[in-house]
Amino acid sequence: MGCLDPDPSNVVVLDILKLCLMVQEIRMCEDYCLSDIYIMDFKNFTVGHICKVTLPLLKKMEVCAMVSLW
Repeated sequence: MGCLDPDPSNVVVLDILKLCLMVQEIRMCEDYCLSDIYIMDFKNFTVGHICKVTLPLLKKMEVCAMVSLW
């Protein structure tokens, strides 16, 4: 998840979440793995990026995670 735009107004959190879930789905369907290790680059990450994550978005992320486990 590197190359994050340093300006939080240009970041769409739903797009980042969608990208992460799509990569995870491809890995589960097409690759054999026993575990995953995610490496994240927080070089351009600021408090403004955290403020873009809202409570309804957190709820959607939780629902997606729980549904994918079933």
